[in-house]
Amino acid sequence: MSAVMSEYSWRHSAIIYDEAYILWRVIGENLVLDFREVPILERPYDIPFTLSPGFDFKKILMEAQRNARGLFYLLYSTILV
Repeated sequence: MSAVMSEYSWRHSAIIYDEAYILWRVIGENLVLDFREVPILERPYDIPFTLSPGFDFKKILMEAQRNARGLFYLLYSTILV
């Protein structure tokens, strides 16, 4: 993923992941750590969330939009439907 970021000269990323599922949490946390080791990529914006009734993705997406160029989602696809 850092190769894609570098190809398009994107420096700021948001990594959005569902921390309720261990797989997404481990991948999300490690992706953040990996991005921090690449000098050209400035501070990945880490946005973990826990799904709850009435959860508003718009707030998270607006936050990511203000702080990042590349967005990476780690969650089950049925959540976005």
